Amino acid sequence: NPQRIQDITRAIDICEAAIKRHPGTYGAQLCQSLLDNIRATSLNVQMENVYLPGEPALVKVNFRNMDKVYVKVARGTHEPEFLENISWEKKYDFLNGLPVVQRREWSFKVPEDYQSHSTEIALESLQPGSYWLLVSGDAGFDPKKNHVSYAQFTVSSLAAVTYMEKGSNNFFVVNRATGVPVADVKVELFRGRNLRKENAGVVQTLMTDQNGHAQPTLSENYGVEARLSLAGDTLWAGSFYHYRQSDEYSAPLQVHFFT
Repeated sequence: NPQRIQDITRAIDICEAAIKRHPGTYGAQLCQSLLDNIRATSLNVQMENVYLPGEPALVKVNFRNMDKVYVKVARGTHEPEFLENISWEKKYDFLNGLPVVQRREWSFKVPEDYQSHSTEIALESLQPGSYWLLVSGDAGFDPKKNHVSYAQFTVSSLAAVTYMEKGSNNFFVVNRATGVPVADVKVELFRGRNLRKENAGVVQTLMTDQNGHAQPTLSENYGVEARLSLAGDTLWAGSFYHYRQSDEYSAPLQVHFFT
């Protein structure tokens, strides 16, 4: 909006002139506060949860009053890292301590309009695995010096299509790119959310058949996390729950389309 940009530019001129005429006053402090808000920077990223191996991965970067960001991809593990269990002051130390597999800087050509902008950047292709993306205005990814935005993602050729039958989830494991069923995929079901607790562990292990199908048999009112794995390709497929089904209930017919 050209008019908005003109208004912002005029506000900057007025504030700077007022501060120069009346330094140290309460009004000057208010003007400086407005200037700081207009010139404030912001940065965040949006990305897919899962990308295909061997293909570039697009990431949306939203930014304001910035013309350059630093990007790195670090390798995680296939076990969920729950950052909420790490104190805030140690989160970035944890992320910056992971082994780096990609690093790059990106410059943006944007008008000095003090507005929010977005663009897409492309990560280089990656092999199957679990990764962390970090994007920052600081080359050292130090949150004390500049914004650091991060996200966890997975690279996998697997995908799980689920459906409910008699109160229980069933799995069809397919190729994420083609939709073709994948046989001999190990499906491990874990009890509970925090898999690092001492009493956590695999409660059931299944293998998909020639149709990519696996059917768990769980106790009623039982929640699990599902992990798929095949030849070095691992994917956490989400949370599932088995609940009691009344005999009178008639399940509706469902059709799943893979697109």
